[in-house]
Amino acid sequence: DAPSAPTLYLFPPARIGHHPMKSHSIPSPLLRICRTPPLCVAPSATVSEATRVMVENRVGAVAVVKDDVLVGILTERDLMVKVTDRDDDPARLLVEDAMETDVRTVTPSASHEHAANVMLTHHCRHLPVIDARGKVLGMLSIRHLYREQLRRLQGQMDSLEAYMSADGPGG
Repeated sequence: DAPSAPTLYLFPPARIGHHPMKSHSIPSPLLRICRTPPLCVAPSATVSEATRVMVENRVGAVAVVKDDVLVGILTERDLMVKVTDRDDDPARLLVEDAMETDVRTVTPSASHEHAANVMLTHHCRHLPVIDARGKVLGMLSIRHLYREQLRRLQGQMDSLEAYMSADGPGG
C-alpha cells in the first residue's frame, strides 16, 4: 500500500526578504513586508504534515484554509500546548483538532502600528492578512514588523547623519 499524498495545499514558499508579489501594484504596506504568498494547510491535514511544512519553510505558523477562506491558524504554541502537552500523536491528529479558530487578523489597509497593537494586545506573533472574503493574502509575523521598524530607523539615522555632516553656508 503506497502512502497517500498529504492533504495539504501550499502556495510556493517565499524566501525571507524576497517577496514575489512585492511591486508597485500592491498598495498595502503590510503586504509589502509580510510573507506572500502565505503557507496554507487544509483542516483535514495531519498535524505532522503541517509541522513538516512549518519546519521546511522555517515559519512559526500556517494559515488553515477551507474553500479558499481562513478557518484557523496553527502555530508553534498550538503544537506545544495542544499536541505535545496532551501527548497526542501528530501523525493521526488532524489540524482542525489542534488549530486556533479564534484568529486575529488584519486587512491589507491596516497600518504597521495597528498590526503591532493587535499582536501585543492579544499575545500573538502571527497575523493573517485577509481580504473582505476571508481569503488569506499574506502572513505577517512580529519579526516582519521588527525588521520594518529597524529599516525605518536606519533610514532616519542616515538622514540625520547626512544633515549633520553637510557643510553648507555658515557651517
